[in-house]
Amino acid sequence: MKPLPANISLFYMLKTSVPSTNYTFNSTSDYEDPVVNFLFAITSKTAAEYALIAIYIVLFVTIGLPIIGSLLFLILNHVAAWSIFKLYCLKYKLQHGKPGIDEDAARKTIWKWWYWVSKIWFGYELIGLEVLPPDEPVIFIVLHGATPAAIGSGNAIIAKYRQQHPYAIIDKGHANHPITRDYFKMFNWGAYSREECVKILQDGNDIAIMPGGNLELRYSDSNYNIVWGNRKGFAHVAKEAKVASTAIVPIFCINLNEAFWTPYIIQKFAQSRVAPKGFAFAWGGLPVKLTSIVGKPITYDESKTAEDIFNETLSALKELIALNQRIPGNKFCALLDRFRKIKPKTNYPNILNKVANISA
Repeated sequence: MKPLPANISLFYMLKTSVPSTNYTFNSTSDYEDPVVNFLFAITSKTAAEYALIAIYIVLFVTIGLPIIGSLLFLILNHVAAWSIFKLYCLKYKLQHGKPGIDEDAARKTIWKWWYWVSKIWFGYELIGLEVLPPDEPVIFIVLHGATPAAIGSGNAIIAKYRQQHPYAIIDKGHANHPITRDYFKMFNWGAYSREECVKILQDGNDIAIMPGGNLELRYSDSNYNIVWGNRKGFAHVAKEAKVASTAIVPIFCINLNEAFWTPYIIQKFAQSRVAPKGFAFAWGGLPVKLTSIVGKPITYDESKTAEDIFNETLSALKELIALNQRIPGNKFCALLDRFRKIKPKTNYPNILNKVANISA
């Protein structure tokens, strides 16, 4: 390397290395400064538009689609079913000239509607009903979750399988509302007291109870923690019914909180203002795979206290969750479950794992 001429100073070198003020972004010179090109790229109109489009896409996927999905499912699963009920009421009034409804026909139609909506939307399945005692009353203990998305289709399948109309305890506000009171009454859904639940079992009927109810609606997340608080009413019902053949059966729906969830940014608002009134402030409607698993029946034993029954049921439900649910839940994997065969695991032996169905 040749030494620099003595008459060229360092100041002259630095001065001549600075780009000319005539340099523009559209320079046609062979030399292109990468820093200048980068600045040009991020400040151009096209780049700003692309960035804005990317932001819109992210907002639509994370906020828009869940809102659309939840509203669409609400309309298809609930509003449509209620509309079918009102159509049957209108049909009866036109035929007989007085208010009423052919409950049996309306129930069967709505059950089929619920079944196919969940079957198409979630690929819904219910597994393990063959272990239920055939002729004895059953208390179904169901995880409520952020919203009980599969309760309608599950009710339809159980009713068909058991050949009876199972009762269910729901929020008092829903059960007594003028718009929905007769609708829920047709399905034997209501805000039953402890004494009424005991009578239902003594008459040989099944009843579904979601002990978490409003608490799970407020605090459910992808960790699938059971939030029951001190709600031991079902255990007292089983104890007070004194029906020797009564069985308590836990049921867990896999991926339930991946289908609907409460966004983190509005959890406090939903927990303090919306959920206490009995309404689910959950969005989503993701078409994830939902599969309900019937747990091991817990038979009635006079020697057990209500506390024993409560703890045994809680442990059985926790075991079902541990066996079948990935923790924490993953929405992408739950979507992939629609396209792969996963054999659910149960907490009892000699299970055939048949998928319960409802005939057309």
